[in-house]
Amino acid sequence: MAVAEPRMRVPSTGLAAALASGSSPFALRCDVRARMGGAGWARGEARVADDSDFEALKKLLASEVGWTLEYEKEGVKVWAEDAAHGALRTVKVVAEFEDVEPDALYDVLHDPEYRSVWDTHMLAAEDAGHINVNNDVGYYAMSCPAPLKNRDFVLQRSWLDTGDEKMILNHSVFHKNYPPRKGYVRAMSLLTGFVVRTRAGAGSWLGYVSRSDPRGALPAWLVN
Repeated sequence: MAVAEPRMRVPSTGLAAALASGSSPFALRCDVRARMGGAGWARGEARVADDSDFEALKKLLASEVGWTLEYEKEGVKVWAEDAAHGALRTVKVVAEFEDVEPDALYDVLHDPEYRSVWDTHMLAAEDAGHINVNNDVGYYAMSCPAPLKNRDFVLQRSWLDTGDEKMILNHSVFHKNYPPRKGYVRAMSLLTGFVVRTRAGAGSWLGYVSRSDPRGALPAWLVN
């Protein structure tokens, strides 16, 4: 299988200046996180997830301040983040399943071939290669309701199974074999992920967070 070759994006003026000044990678990463609300990757940053990235995902799921509950029905809750990070939009979802075991739920979310069964918006999914045993790169295209144009992503995916918790993260990268495609707006994921845990009693607890930039033209009713 071919090895993925994500291409680093040219840093913004502020980050370029920091690089030129000899700032440490840790300081640069803190600057990146500060710019986008404290969690996630810089746009197009090609870097495998580490413990701090999975902790950032869990921190977003656990946070209670700064979110508005937009939907609650049949054990599913959806929140939107109050704070604006430029064009970024952040949502989180928590759901509980009494009759689904955590291992089964994780396998369903983790299996790219099975995704077409439950993801009704998926138009295409392609494997672009593996970086290591816990990181791969892929292409994903999805349908959007009118009047929006369909979106697509090139995503680096990372996963971690600690037994008590099972997590999947993704973020957008650049890949020479997957330039923007006609008919799609190339959207950006800064941090999107799932956390699967055992539900108190029986079944599964699922948390989902997505911080992304849909890019392209958006109607005012959707943005506001």
